[in-house]
Amino acid sequence: MELSQDYSNLWSTLLDRSRWGSGNASTPANTAPNYNLKQGSRQQQKRLSSGEIVTLVARYEAGATVYELAEAFGIHRHTVAQRLREAGVKLRRTAPTDDEITEMVQRYESGQSLARIAETIGGTTANTVKRCLLERGVAIRPRPGWSR
Repeated sequence: MELSQDYSNLWSTLLDRSRWGSGNASTPANTAPNYNLKQGSRQQQKRLSSGEIVTLVARYEAGATVYELAEAFGIHRHTVAQRLREAGVKLRRTAPTDDEITEMVQRYESGQSLARIAETIGGTTANTVKRCLLERGVAIRPRPGWSR
């Protein structure tokens, strides 16, 4: 089997490096990859000022999503969520807490509909309320006008 000129040059360069260390200045630059890896380098962290956090909260409460805010402020969406929680903001589309689920059960057993409970609790949907009730072992009533 015969090696082409390109592979032959690469092979001889690798042999030289294995025998003599990292090679010398006469080694052609295009025969071995140069990865330029920085060991231990870390991403530069962006710190939000208190004014930026106030703006972040205001925009979230006005309807902006965590994803939109992350892009606008140049930070990760998890950081956005963390800063909002630290500011006391209840995030949309988060799992209900145990206390909220207990309240859902009480409201449902008192006769409220799934949709009404979702509106009252806020930040959730009727389907989420139903799922939480089923997980707690609550029997779901048939919908008015629907037969099972």
